[in-house]
Amino acid sequence: MKISVIIPTYNRERSIARTLNSLRESDQMDVEIIVVDDASGDQTVKTVEALKIPNLILVKLALKTNGNFARNEAIRASSGDLVVFLDSDDEVLHSRLSGVIQYFQSRGDVDVLVDSFITELNGVQRGFQFKEFELPNHAIREALIYHALPLTFSAITVRRTVIEQMGLLDEEITRHQDRDFLLSALSANLRIVLRNSADVIKHQSSDSFSRSGVGYIRALNALAAKHGLFKSGEHQSLKEYLVLRSFLHSVSKLDLSECIENVVAYSKATALKPVRWHRLVAYFDGKRLRRELERRLIVFHSPKNPAV
Repeated sequence: MKISVIIPTYNRERSIARTLNSLRESDQMDVEIIVVDDASGDQTVKTVEALKIPNLILVKLALKTNGNFARNEAIRASSGDLVVFLDSDDEVLHSRLSGVIQYFQSRGDVDVLVDSFITELNGVQRGFQFKEFELPNHAIREALIYHALPLTFSAITVRRTVIEQMGLLDEEITRHQDRDFLLSALSANLRIVLRNSADVIKHQSSDSFSRSGVGYIRALNALAAKHGLFKSGEHQSLKEYLVLRSFLHSVSKLDLSECIENVVAYSKATALKPVRWHRLVAYFDGKRLRRELERRLIVFHSPKNPAV
């Protein structure tokens, strides 16, 4: 069973070597690595080329696009039976790739695998474990809507046959791309299973796109409209929590431009209204519901020795 590792990258000259070296040190030899550079303005391409990694294909885009566009270009260039996603500021541990292959070989009924992972910020690591693995699709959908499952594309593996069935990733979705992919897989009635491998380290930094509030409301609206979230008043408190959280985050940073961008985006939103702005209690209601579901599904911990 051949494995393809899909890596989109943009201006990651400081981290791409760590990502690729973690693959070079992997215990799995039959692997192809597809790196798609999304028109970086730094030395990312030269860094990749200087590493001279065998079985690596480098695709250079002339114009800046987005993560899903780059991932699709990588998928088109790949040939593996399994597609392993990996972001260019993250790394895999030694046995991840062989472990993924063994899992899919033993579980022919599984279409998509979502692994636990470790986050690292300023040298501090935090991990988590799923309490259950074989959740029904409706329970996974609920957890995705509530943002109760920690997610990163770097912890998702999918069979190539699944991508052939679903089609390529949605290039119109610019944020929440991992959540969108999993919701789409559920809509296609595919089998998603959770696993406690914790063999991916997600490195968080201040310039991570997911940590910025810019574009959050616009992307949340696109996700809600596509998947029919919050219809007929469903999950009203959660919707208000997610919208208000974005504004409170911008205000706490004293970022006026981000606040204005989100106000404009909300004024044009079709799938997020109404939000009862006078009810700040809705923010706390939604936050409480999310945390309660999160506690039922996962447990957080600090890994003593994540490299084992």
